[in-house]
Amino acid sequence: MKRIALIVLFQLCCFFSYSQAIQKADSVKVYSPTEVDVIPDFKGGDKKFLKFIRTNIVYPKRSKEDNISGLVIIRMTIAGDGSTSDFKVVKSLQERFDVEASRVAALTTNLWVPAKRNGENVAFSYLLPIRFYGSKPDKESSHTNNIQGL
Repeated sequence: MKRIALIVLFQLCCFFSYSQAIQKADSVKVYSPTEVDVIPDFKGGDKKFLKFIRTNIVYPKRSKEDNISGLVIIRMTIAGDGSTSDFKVVKSLQERFDVEASRVAALTTNLWVPAKRNGENVAFSYLLPIRFYGSKPDKESSHTNNIQGL
């Protein structure tokens, strides 16, 4: 009987410890652009970021054949350590594009210099627009003009 009571007590302690850890993680404030002194930056700068996107994007095969173009916007959190999480499609094109944009956004984890507020690294809500072209864009409307972090 004592053994069962100890096991139940142990499980309850584990449960409460786990729920407190979740609350702590959830209580991290995520800042917007107007609330920080410095917004996050891709390590290596904008040119490297655009090259990363171009290199890693895989256009859905059927979409290329259908000549579908458009924009997907992903909201993600860039944590104070530069990791990324909480990917959410806020502007959808089609599911296959949304999945691809989310996949590429997830690849950027730990490739960010985090946002700063009062000299300290903070979590930041980042909008990542990714434009898909059904056919190769001309020089005027190149990929570099259409992928940018907001």
